[in-house]
Amino acid sequence: MIRPQRARIIFCQECDGVTRLVREDARVALQYTPCEGIRSVREYLIDRQEQLQGRRPAVAELIVTSGGMECIALACAALVDPGDNIGLFGWLPHDVEVAFARWLMLREPSQLPSGRVPLYICPECGDLGCQSLSARVVEEPDRFVWTEFAYEANYDAGPATQFLAVRPFSVEKRAYTAVLGRFTT
Repeated sequence: MIRPQRARIIFCQECDGVTRLVREDARVALQYTPCEGIRSVREYLIDRQEQLQGRRPAVAELIVTSGGMECIALACAALVDPGDNIGLFGWLPHDVEVAFARWLMLREPSQLPSGRVPLYICPECGDLGCQSLSARVVEEPDRFVWTEFAYEANYDAGPATQFLAVRPFSVEKRAYTAVLGRFTT
């Protein structure tokens, strides 16, 4: 039997801006938010990132999501235009999707010559050798990081790579493996 999980709000000292918002204006905090997120929460996160990392990100550099899958989808969508390659999940045979999920979790090596993991592939044939948007996936103790984004094609002249000027993207390990783990069962 599948039971829905109860919604919960986690309060912590580091999240005083969120805590304050929930306590002072729960009506706003518990409603659907604008796509860009609640302004006060975004400002708090920008301040917090500057405090922790010594760099204040621009408003356009901060992505606020409601979960790991949305975060991964938005990161991928930010890298492609209409007509570009398409995502790995939802249209391929189950065994192929399992392989992609295992590559993204670094449980098996990628089949791309560069060692990068495909994020988007050719919509016409699904062939990795045709064209893919890929990233180097790095596992750290508490997160997975996507870096070194590139378009890769394996035509007659051999693999071609064009690196994209995209900063590394990281996802908390537990959320990342929970989302991708759904495809491996």
